[in-house]
Amino acid sequence: MIGDVILPSTTADDWPRIREEILGRILASMGTEPEGIGDAEARFEELERFERDGLTHIRLRYHVVDDAWTEAIVILPEGGGKSPPAPAVLTIHGTDYQRGKLGVIDPERPRRNYGGELARRGYVTLSADQFGFGTTYHDRPQREHVDAFFEAYPDWSLDGRRLWDHKRALDVLEKLPYV
Repeated sequence: MIGDVILPSTTADDWPRIREEILGRILASMGTEPEGIGDAEARFEELERFERDGLTHIRLRYHVVDDAWTEAIVILPEGGGKSPPAPAVLTIHGTDYQRGKLGVIDPERPRRNYGGELARRGYVTLSADQFGFGTTYHDRPQREHVDAFFEAYPDWSLDGRRLWDHKRALDVLEKLPYV
């Protein structure tokens, strides 16, 4: 894989230019965020708390953009919510449409349970549904969500929207009292 990014003939002097080209392509693939979306303060609300596998789980939803909200599960480490605050990790799920955030917190899937495993090691974890995935988007077929997105934001990309959702999740983590 590294040979696809850094060719054998590449020198250290070539790297700054190549890096800028790669970064430019990545940023262009994100599309254009709607104007002013970064101005709003992070908003979230707790929906429920439950214990699972010896850890406190908090289901919450947070505002993403316009009238869109997404759901997440926060897992507190043992003794979480107490002083001093714990370090936090945003645990991003794979492309399992049905499971979304649940895919990284399921003790029955030990190779994918990094949300739960990191909480066991002392971290607060936040696992959110990415745009188009998980229970947040079960109200209608995924394609309808995507079509509505492009109708509302024709210059933005799905990757750009998902990256924005992750930024908002980090904003939420920053506001949690146990982080």
